[in-house]
Amino acid sequence: MLRVGQIVDGFEVISPLSRGGQAEVFLGKQPDSGEHVAIKVLQVARAQTEWKAIRNFIDEAQLSIAIQHPNVVRVYALGEIDGDYYLIMEYLHGCPLSELLGQMAKSSRGMLDQIALYITHEIAKGLHAAHELCGEDGLPLGVIHRDISPQNIFLTVGGGVKLIDFGIAKAHGRGARTEKGMIKGKIRYLAPEQARALPLDRRTDIYALGVVLWEMLTMQAYVHGADKQEIARRVVDPTPIPPSIHAPHVSRPIEQLVLHALQPSPKDRPATAEEWFEGATIGASHHHVAELLRVFMRNTLVDAAEQLPPTLASPIRRQATMVSLLPGEDADTVKVTDESRSEALTQRPASRPREDTWKEVSLSELEEMDVPLGDAELAPLDTAPTMRTSRAEIDALRASLEARAKNRVKSNDPTMVVPRQPRKQRSSARTLLILLAAFALGAVVAFAYVKLR
Repeated sequence: MLRVGQIVDGFEVISPLSRGGQAEVFLGKQPDSGEHVAIKVLQVARAQTEWKAIRNFIDEAQLSIAIQHPNVVRVYALGEIDGDYYLIMEYLHGCPLSELLGQMAKSSRGMLDQIALYITHEIAKGLHAAHELCGEDGLPLGVIHRDISPQNIFLTVGGGVKLIDFGIAKAHGRGARTEKGMIKGKIRYLAPEQARALPLDRRTDIYALGVVLWEMLTMQAYVHGADKQEIARRVVDPTPIPPSIHAPHVSRPIEQLVLHALQPSPKDRPATAEEWFEGATIGASHHHVAELLRVFMRNTLVDAAEQLPPTLASPIRRQATMVSLLPGEDADTVKVTDESRSEALTQRPASRPREDTWKEVSLSELEEMDVPLGDAELAPLDTAPTMRTSRAEIDALRASLEARAKNRVKSNDPTMVVPRQPRKQRSSARTLLILLAAFALGAVVAFAYVKLR
């Protein structure tokens, strides 16, 4: 485990940020420049299946380092220290979209259409960059995020919009290392082809982002039902629902944009995330997002800042409490009360938001599901574009991991969990052993028969 004061890849560990599960996150600082970063550490000793956890961690790092776009959280480097693997990422102060929407729902407020459209457009730009990622040979890597949801859209205190968590993303090379027969994701945002175990492409992510936009416009859950079976049925065989049914204020152009992404058949959706927004008018900016966070999340952001070093906490507190002037506003005439800003930035939904819409994944068994999946294996992952951690270093880390795993298997190290053989392989081995035993027994009987005669 990392210690405060320890130097990791040129960054000094300042303090822990969060702990839980198999990973911990620390705040780091570059001594010379003062740049702050988040250091995510995989605790190998805690991993239930060490081999799989570290391998997936390295794969996620390789993919995340390659995607360089302002609307995707930056991952700078991958490394190993004292047997633990870490990622160095840009430090972001803010909250997931799900938390903002939850706070707005408690006040029975809805997001202005143009702000919802702006957030969606920013994520679409980041998604397009991920979808377009190519290897050294110039061929697309076929990246699919597969887990677009309000929990994985991060809003910063300055109004930035970032796509996070490529932990279950699919790309050439990762498909062959994903457990076959399983799909991970939040059920309410699954495209029908994802739930049906059909081939996936970038339009699967566009569908999920369309669901997020629909929910921001209506403050309702797009998919809900009386029980798990009904929810699953609506995911597998959806009927596009115009958002204006729940939110009459939604304009015709925005409604058409949403419905285009929510078509059950991928061929009827936009071909790319970039094409989806061609011709759309985006009437909001990061100022609107920053002001929404100030009005609804100020206390949460300030309380979190209190746990940071004073040099970092001070500017964050200032951002979280400072009124963000919107385009065309005059600082001398604008009203700065939370009530007046809330009225200017939001609207009251036609119906009260569903209480279960913004629940965290862990609070409902419906949010995650494991179902049979027939994904085809993909070609090996190609070399990523320019990155701080080179491909050779990543390969060396993987080779080191494999060597350590083999040594632990030989020495019966109890911390190393060896994956079970596939059922088909185990069945074949048993059949072979039975045949050999039968052959040997037959030989003994024949030999005894000849001797007795």
